[in-house]
Amino acid sequence: MKKFIAIILVFVLVAALFPMAVSASAVSQENDDIQTSISKAAVAPVIDGKLDADSYGKIDIKPGDLNLNSGSLDLEKIAFDAYYSYDNDNVYILLSGDEKYHYSDHEPGSGDIWNQSCVQVSLSANNTVAAGGERLEIGAARNNDGEMCTYIWEQGSNSNGAEEFEFVEGKNFAIANDGGRLNYEFAIPWNTFLPAAPSAGTVIGFNFIYGWSDEGTRMFVEYSAGCAMGKDAEQFAKVTLTDNVLAKAEEPAPTEGGQEPEANEGGAAVVTPPAQTTSVRTGDTGMMVLVALMAIAGAGIVVLRRRAVK
Repeated sequence: MKKFIAIILVFVLVAALFPMAVSASAVSQENDDIQTSISKAAVAPVIDGKLDADSYGKIDIKPGDLNLNSGSLDLEKIAFDAYYSYDNDNVYILLSGDEKYHYSDHEPGSGDIWNQSCVQVSLSANNTVAAGGERLEIGAARNNDGEMCTYIWEQGSNSNGAEEFEFVEGKNFAIANDGGRLNYEFAIPWNTFLPAAPSAGTVIGFNFIYGWSDEGTRMFVEYSAGCAMGKDAEQFAKVTLTDNVLAKAEEPAPTEGGQEPEANEGGAAVVTPPAQTTSVRTGDTGMMVLVALMAIAGAGIVVLRRRAVK
């Protein structure tokens, strides 16, 4: 009887722990109608995996805009930011995250790069033609040997694009380490997912996934649904092109002693992306409840053992 009661206490503890573990590993997007805007770049960015301050605007990611699969990763402590802009030729995207959890053992040309450290970017026309799976979906990774691995899962020209996308390092994409960040940068021509370059006021569909890996286990954040949770361009964020032009960055003032600030290869001052503003708490309260339950279960077992000794 006493052993039976102890077993019950253990099952109570496991039952309480299981839903907490589930909620900590996966958080579903709450906002299913993301509507935002994108500004024009003051100057086209250099596609080198570095953040050019006058070429990008930061994406305003609000709570509820992300699908999360955290696995063993504490997303609350992981730096992540996303940026975009556009001009008459391309839409520019830079995704920046903590480089600590990087792992990819895939070979170039593998379509499985998505299941380890990788980014996926999806774009579509925002009209009835783009309903369902019609989209441009591309991905890029850098494997453990430093090789670039790219893949096109869905080519926009199959639906709306006039041309096919082609990965050309330094022109259309780049992956680089920058101050503890692993940055993925893309210049995606309009005609790879639209019939022609759009004008201000046009709305496009947009989705991205930034993924980390812990020796093969996939962990990621997804902005809007429509990719990881099902290939459906109708669920993408709806992004309106504005005629607003991003302010051109001012020339950095000399520091005391006449020394110029450190510059990157393109001559622009080095910019460290700001700390992550969107974070997900997986439950301080839940942890307190868990500790309390463990204490109660432990106390119950100790009492039963003492009575057994008597």
